[in-house]
Order: sequence, then structure tokens, then C-alpha cells
Amino acid sequence: MNIKVLGPGCPKCKQTEEIVRQAVAESGEEAAVEKVTNLNEIIGCGLMGTLTAVGCAGKVSRKDEVLAWLKYQITMNKETLDMRKFLLVVLLMMLMTGVGFAEPLPPVPTPGMVTMVEVGANRCIPCKMMAPIIAELKKEYAGTVSILFLDVWENQEAVGFARKAGVRGIPTQIYYDKQGKEINRHMGYMDKPSIVEILTKLGAKPTTPKQKN
Repeated sequence: MNIKVLGPGCPKCKQTEEIVRQAVAESGEEAAVEKVTNLNEIIGCGLMGTLTAVGCAGKVSRKDEVLAWLKYQITMNKETLDMRKFLLVVLLMMLMTGVGFAEPLPPVPTPGMVTMVEVGANRCIPCKMMAPIIAELKKEYAGTVSILFLDVWENQEAVGFARKAGVRGIPTQIYYDKQGKEINRHMGYMDKPSIVEILTKLGAKPTTPKQKN
């Protein structure tokens, strides 16, 4: 059995990892415990494709909780366990630095408006680099383009959107026309002229003077 503990590497994540290792040792079962901190890997094999999740928002699971869950999984899967298969047990750290809230998202895309959605995270370096650009575009295209930033670390519904939209890495920019059809998508840092070019093709025009760089 392979167990992956997904989290950004905060103290509570490390505490959870130690609790999991202790629970595995006490269970008497053979299991490999791996700590995963890479955000894109978490999104790719955890948040976007979770098979099982243990834990809850804002706290670290107790050892007895992990142990009970582990024994239950072993019991339920004993007869069908195949060594060639990979049993993924994901402990999602829903902390302040993780996906801790289910704040409702606005409609995505925004009905009747050209919409730019950036799926990212406040802690993501390329996302931070793009933050000033996004702020400028929101001012320049106010009322004509809906520009939304969805943080997959802070909002569970953002994770749900990213999974449904097939997002594989962050940041990812998705562009929709007024009819709600996806027209363009890009993964990674995107400069302002490239964004403006796409918005222009979608018929969007700035409502305020462009910010000077």
C-alpha cells in the first residue's frame, strides 16, 4: 500500500506525516508513506484526482482516526487488493495555506460578458508575477470584461472548477466569449500584451486609459 500525504510543508503537514507513519507502524501492515509538497503534483494526482481523503479543515487528524480509517480500508480491500494496483490514500491538509474554505464562486464564465479566468494560487510565483497585470486589466476593462482569479489553495470550489475544466497546472488562463464558449487557454505566466491581444479578438475594449508600465 502506498500512502501520500499532500500539503505545502507547513508544521501541521509535518505533524500529520508523523502521525500517519505512527499509525502505519501500529497497524502492522506494509505501507510506504510519501510526503508530496509540489503544488502541480498535488493538483495532478491529488486535488484533481482524489480517490480517498482523510482529514478535515483547520485541524490535524488524530492518530486513532488515521489508524481506524487505515484498518477499515485494509479490511474492505483485502479480498480485491492487487499488488499491481496503486492504492492512493490522500490526506488533504485543509489549512490556512491549503484548501480550507468553500466560499461560493460567482458564475464562471460570467453570463453575457467576455470572461478571463486565471486558475492559480497566491503562493504561486508566476501567479504573483501576474498579479499586478491582473489588477491593471480589471481597472482598464471594468464593465466590459469579467476577470476572475480562482485560488486552488484557498477555495475548495476553485479546486472543483479546475478539475472540471481539466486544468493541469497553475497558473492557467481560460478565455470565454459572451456566449460562454471557451475560446483560448494558456498555462504558465502570460504577459499583458498577449492577454490584451486575446481580449481584443473577443471584441473587448478598455473602458479606462491603459496603465503606464
